[in-house]
Amino acid sequence: MEGSDMERPNENLFSYLRWRGDLSFAADPLNEVDALAFAVFSYLDYSAVPDGLDLKSAAAVVKKTMVSPRTSLVGRLEALEQAAQTPRFSGVTVSHYKTIHDEAQGMQFAAVTFRLPTGGVVIAYRGTDDTLIGWEEDCRIGYAPVIPAQKEAAYYAREVCDSFPRVPVWITGHSKGGNLAVFAGAYLLARQQKRLVTVYNNDGPGFSARFLAGDGYRAVAPKVRKFLPESSIVGAFLESETESHIIESSGVAINQHDPLTWQISGSHLVAAAERSSFGRHSDAVIDGWLETLSDSDRKKLTELVFTVLHSSDNHTLEDIKNTPLWANLSSMARTYAGLGKEQRQFFDDAVKRLMLQVKEEALRGRKKRAAAK
Repeated sequence: MEGSDMERPNENLFSYLRWRGDLSFAADPLNEVDALAFAVFSYLDYSAVPDGLDLKSAAAVVKKTMVSPRTSLVGRLEALEQAAQTPRFSGVTVSHYKTIHDEAQGMQFAAVTFRLPTGGVVIAYRGTDDTLIGWEEDCRIGYAPVIPAQKEAAYYAREVCDSFPRVPVWITGHSKGGNLAVFAGAYLLARQQKRLVTVYNNDGPGFSARFLAGDGYRAVAPKVRKFLPESSIVGAFLESETESHIIESSGVAINQHDPLTWQISGSHLVAAAERSSFGRHSDAVIDGWLETLSDSDRKKLTELVFTVLHSSDNHTLEDIKNTPLWANLSSMARTYAGLGKEQRQFFDDAVKRLMLQVKEEALRGRKKRAAAK
């Protein structure tokens, strides 16, 4: 080890892997940065990796089978490869990889389990990929009591816990994966929850008041740790009774959602003093706008938006990016024009409410700055 936590400068996940990689999990138990690393690794495809393969060998298989990776996956593969070369992570084994894209249910789900050389297991849930199905399911978190991926996450965690009895369990995830991690922890059987050490929600959205009041969440709440970058929007969406740890990021505005931008000092994520002005402004705008929409309104708006997005026969954000702008806009305009009069009016009213909320919050911000002078 090159020095104490207090002596380390603020760096990122790659810096951590270089610094702490020489220490085994037996010498230094799993910490919040390790949990973030496993959440990052969950974005990769392990479908060709046999259960029980060590991380070093698994990384080679993942790289070999990866086809035209999205830009965001390149950095995550690099993190996996770097970790796999360290004494700390090389002996970790991979198993129980599961991925589902179900258009009928509107579900995008993926999870993978990592077994530590010390015997414990880390269940990691993937966040949203670039499929429109995944993004639409994310929006459903804002109005549906339960989304399909949450149900699948609960089944998955119970199955893994039964596969590895009598060992400690950690659950982690980033973005929607963080939300799934908390949901899965809440729905573990009581005997399984006793083995649960910590649930890490890395910038994942919150939950309905009904879920937060439930016995399952109440039982697991003391074990939940939520990390929220100072300017992020995703993790501030919906309610969360768990106090968020506000952290620093080298990213700008919404780019702070990328975990590879999160600042790390030693074995800890760097705490920020408070949410940034951008973060507070975004919170106020989104919360204020959502208050004007009932659950049924949110459902209707989500369905309308994705009806328009799907109209150009795109299935992923990459498809939209690679299709000429004029073709996308033309197709979407035709679909919008084909909506019923009431649907168009509802859509227009929702957008106007959002713009009004942006305007009102900007005005409040200017008044506050003027009063502070």
